[in-house]
Amino acid sequence: NNGQCFDPSVCVGGGRRRRSLREDLLFVWERYRRSQIEYESIAPTVSSDRQCESFSVECNYSYEFEVSPRSFTSDVVCRNVTVCNVGEYVLEDPTATSDRVCLTHSPVCGANMFEYNAPTSSSDRVCKNITQCSATEFMVSPASDTSDTVCNSTSICSLLEFEVASPTFTSDRVCKSCSECGSGMFVESGCGPFTDVTCGTCSECAEGVSFVSKTCTNSSDTVCETCDSCSTSEWVAQNCSLEFNTICNPVTVCAFPFQYTREVATKYSDAICETVTSCNSKNEYRYSAATPTSDALCQQLTMCNETTQFELLAATPTSDRECGVLTECDPISMFISKRATLTSDRECQNATECTLGVSYVKLNITRYGDRMCVPVQICSEDEFEISAPTLYSDRTCSALTVCDATS
Repeated sequence: NNGQCFDPSVCVGGGRRRRSLREDLLFVWERYRRSQIEYESIAPTVSSDRQCESFSVECNYSYEFEVSPRSFTSDVVCRNVTVCNVGEYVLEDPTATSDRVCLTHSPVCGANMFEYNAPTSSSDRVCKNITQCSATEFMVSPASDTSDTVCNSTSICSLLEFEVASPTFTSDRVCKSCSECGSGMFVESGCGPFTDVTCGTCSECAEGVSFVSKTCTNSSDTVCETCDSCSTSEWVAQNCSLEFNTICNPVTVCAFPFQYTREVATKYSDAICETVTSCNSKNEYRYSAATPTSDALCQQLTMCNETTQFELLAATPTSDRECGVLTECDPISMFISKRATLTSDRECQNATECTLGVSYVKLNITRYGDRMCVPVQICSEDEFEISAPTLYSDRTCSALTVCDATS
């Protein structure tokens, strides 16, 4: 009223007075301290001091939340947390400064939908579309109000399986393992998409009639082939058996006239050929010629006795030599005029006959020389015969004595 001014009171109560600097600092501190326990309920004016009131007790957060916090000019404002009703769920939980948010549960799931999550006090009902099984699936269990359709992939039979039951909307395909053919059997028809393996019994070949050209395997039957029959120009080297076909070998044809058939071929043996014997032309001749089934026969050539025989006929490849008996010359009246050779006879010639009184034997006959006859000497008129000639001596002449005049 007298024109003097004063600082407004700090809301603690008491009068007002002027303060020193120290008091100002203490005033600031006190003001801060009191701001934590009081708030300004009425602001000061030029003619009135501010009014302070103590803060209320803090909110009980177990069932309250703070609508507005304490401030310098207002008290804390608390409100009870909202309680969700039946048919509602908590969308957001309350905090110290916010209320619980409740929402009404979604309506019951409609057609073609199921309740995926049931409504709770803290969550809404969740609806989902009911699953429709695809063409490659079957339904294990149908949908209900609270569960979806359960679909499984339709089984696919492997290469080692076949289908025994086709899949339906509510059932799976049923596959079964393909059978295996046992010992002594083969797969007649393989395992198909809808059929099992068909097994056949392995065939047996008739011994002596057919042989196994292909053994029975898991995938094929025994293959039997008819045993071959050897022709007339063949012989059986091996009889037909279950393991092998008949083995026919061509009958050997002997190359006559260089060969002859020593043994004729039979049903189970070949012909045996031998080389035709060649006679040694030096000391043999072919006595019998070879035929297709016999050998040539050779015989030793006759050897002429060089002393008493000569070759009358020479040997040929197919004939023996012929020997002639050498002519014997009479050693008294004959001599050999031509000596014998291996192929010619000796020739004899009558010896010259000396005539007694006309000739005498100068040289007597020899085996190979003629008798030499020499004329007997004739005594001349002046001679006389001393001795008469003989067959083997000449006449001896002697000169006549000439008588002289006195005789």
